[in-house]
Amino acid sequence: MLIHPEPDATLPYLQHHLGEPMLRWLLGGTDPALTEQQNQIVEALRQQLREIIAGSRQPSSMQVDLFCSPTENGTVIGQFKELLSGPDEHLQPSGDDVLDALRVVARTAYPRLLLPPAPYRMPINIAHWLPDFKAFLFAARADPTLIFTRPSNEVEQLDFIADGFFEATFARNMILAAWEQERLEQSRVPALPELYRRLETVLDQVRLGCAGRDFEVVYLASLTGLTLPEDENIEAESIRIRAARWGDHPGALQSLLEQQTTTTLGDGSDRTITISDAGDVIVEVRCPARVIFQRNDSDQITAWQIKPKIDAEHVISRVRLACLLSWSRENPPVILPVWSGLVDPFVGGGVLASWRSPQGFAPRTPIELTRTEMDQWQIWLERVREIDLKRIGVAPARLLRAVAERTDFADALIDAVIVWEALFGDKIETTFKVTTAIIRLLGRTPEERRAIKKEVTQLYEQRSLIVHGQGGHTDQHDASQRAITLSIRCLKALIEHRPDLVPKTSGERVSALVVME
Repeated sequence: MLIHPEPDATLPYLQHHLGEPMLRWLLGGTDPALTEQQNQIVEALRQQLREIIAGSRQPSSMQVDLFCSPTENGTVIGQFKELLSGPDEHLQPSGDDVLDALRVVARTAYPRLLLPPAPYRMPINIAHWLPDFKAFLFAARADPTLIFTRPSNEVEQLDFIADGFFEATFARNMILAAWEQERLEQSRVPALPELYRRLETVLDQVRLGCAGRDFEVVYLASLTGLTLPEDENIEAESIRIRAARWGDHPGALQSLLEQQTTTTLGDGSDRTITISDAGDVIVEVRCPARVIFQRNDSDQITAWQIKPKIDAEHVISRVRLACLLSWSRENPPVILPVWSGLVDPFVGGGVLASWRSPQGFAPRTPIELTRTEMDQWQIWLERVREIDLKRIGVAPARLLRAVAERTDFADALIDAVIVWEALFGDKIETTFKVTTAIIRLLGRTPEERRAIKKEVTQLYEQRSLIVHGQGGHTDQHDASQRAITLSIRCLKALIEHRPDLVPKTSGERVSALVVME
């Protein structure tokens, strides 16, 4: 911890409202030993902050934001920073007027980025009427590579105070993208000089996009149900899977972060595992993208959107499927995606794109993965990547739905059986052909084949009773788990041992399995 609580609660109070990264920046390091003059300044900061928070009915996070809002004299928090540990590193000219001006704007916005996520907190606010931004505005409009700006002859016709809303959006998005890119790469809060350096990369990406060329974006998604060891990653081509850390979760979803599920390890120790509804695992997917500009009749850009060159949601489904297929414990894990966002310099760095609460889906039992299990997950990520999942139809989606999304065991059983039929079904004699194909795929001895035939037949009968409204006579939870286990075995065997059958139609797979031997 940065601060150790003492009878004088000034530093803990500031840490609570401003966050540890902000306090570290204010003090110029992690040493809590302050001089007498610094103690007086810190106490003045606390008193001013307490007066503002106590005198308002708005959430405290909104009042803290005022300390970081830009004015003609900088920010209030920036003034305290200079008193406590001196000004930030002086900016050296880069030879790129747009970059130099953007870095000045980023210096003012930096304290806002350090604040902890909160439900009512906007990441940063670019004051388009201030001189620092006006310098960026004119530099950007003078740069012919930045096609989203207005020509300079149009600038003079606009009101100077109101001008710049359009470009302020781009400045904000570039700063956010630089912050997120650096945070993801360094696995920590970026220092201001690091943000300056990353802005050059981001500005290059913007210029590529304006020229109609590809640039890299990062798709982020959270998964709930699992925990990973700290500082342990899974790397597979353009995918990285890691434990969630500070700043990952959007402020709007802090309430989900507070909703937690805890269980004991079950190994005789007192250790527990806790997961949150916001997700404890983060998936990063890097991919090329292009920006599509929309223009009006006067050929002016009015809107834009990012077009990644991969289906990111499909990638997340592959990640979840690979985890299921790698599983060696008794019961398959319930893994659910919660939120997703895109880190790009045009739409915004890590802005929340979509989310859903996991409460309406299958109940999750917290699971802590070992390094060995992570290695198996990585192996299956590679295997799944090498095949075209679209050739096996709805089988992957139905399996994920049966395991993690169904709250009714009868629905889970039906989905699991649909997996078999997607793999081996046909228009004629569906049940017979599916049963025969599963027996041939999984059975190695006559005894195994007889047991598999009996299992498939019983589960088919149970499914039929449910579909026809008779409910079934066996335990539906047990039946659904058995059907899910069989579905996982079929997909594992097909991908690992018979990848040659994946590109074929379901009928061709049946024929190939029946005539084998």
